[in-house]
Amino acid sequence: MTNSHHLLSAVALAALAFTACNKTETKSLEASDEVRSESMLDVVDRAVEGPVDALTLRGGGADCGEGGSPWPACVEITDSGEGVYPRTIVVDFGEDCYTPNGLQRTGTIEIELTGDVRNEEGAVRTVAFNDLSLGDVMSVNGTRVLINAGQNDAGDWVFNQETSTTINRPVLDITRTYSGTRTWLAGHDTDDCGDDIWQRDGEGEKTVTNGIGQNTVTVAHEAVVYNRPCGYPVSGSVTLVRNQFERILDFGDGTCDALAELTINGTTYLFDLDTHEIIE
Repeated sequence: MTNSHHLLSAVALAALAFTACNKTETKSLEASDEVRSESMLDVVDRAVEGPVDALTLRGGGADCGEGGSPWPACVEITDSGEGVYPRTIVVDFGEDCYTPNGLQRTGTIEIELTGDVRNEEGAVRTVAFNDLSLGDVMSVNGTRVLINAGQNDAGDWVFNQETSTTINRPVLDITRTYSGTRTWLAGHDTDDCGDDIWQRDGEGEKTVTNGIGQNTVTVAHEAVVYNRPCGYPVSGSVTLVRNQFERILDFGDGTCDALAELTINGTTYLFDLDTHEIIE
């Protein structure tokens, strides 16, 4: 029995309203709302994926999210048997898990493994998030399938990924499907997560429903590199398209910082990855 820390990041996903002086500015700011929600979703993705990576791609003793914290005593982990496949792992937050600021965490994560997904080509990891919730702030449901596709010509391990995720908030619901690859650029041969570098490529679709209506956005990740020691994406880009209106979030050339460039309708802004806001 092992024990976890911050599976769900206390990320605010509420959309913010802006006032603009003309229609062009209004459209740009509305578009930035969509980029903002995508940036926040990316943080949530990594928060729920990190602990699963720790259990299945590492030894299981530390969270592969930011900080590499150990699992707290309130989390119960049931494992059918390490190294014995098929293998089932259930992570249960019970009723007595709380964040440091007093938000209750509930729900379960169920993990099915057909083999050693870290080192065995063809091994499949299927993860189901069942009412994974953070107080009344949000709940997460969905499935994620990761398939070891072997090593590429550079010797990096490549994983095919299919995900379907629903996030429910008091003010909006988000449903997203995604298909692509995760390439393990660095850290595969070490025992902890602290030196991991991953690259993400793929495409998906996101539907956002709120009190006003519903809209659908296509999302494409192109060579987005996540540097776990840094804590931010450091290069690559994400392109979002709705009604032929394109926004591009560019993470730069590899420098570790909380900044990205957001281009909307030909105008480029500086975007803060901590606050998920345009800052200039």
